[in-house]
Amino acid sequence: MEDFASIIIVTYNQRKYLTNCLRSLSLQEYPHEIILVDNGSIDGTVQFVENNFGYVKIIQNTNRGYGSGNNLG
Repeated sequence: MEDFASIIIVTYNQRKYLTNCLRSLSLQEYPHEIILVDNGSIDGTVQFVENNFGYVKIIQNTNRGYGSGNNLG
């Protein structure tokens, strides 16, 4: 079985930082998946990621804090 990494990003209204983050991760050659846990953002984060980074798995969550979001991812 080949090694594989899951990258979990927990976010809340941080759309402005996601372009650089996700572009950088997309350049990695190590096999991986990216899971974005959105804690109820109201800045269009989910729509932005869906429209620009379709390979990212998105989990929409109510904001219960970082730890809860990370565990969900």
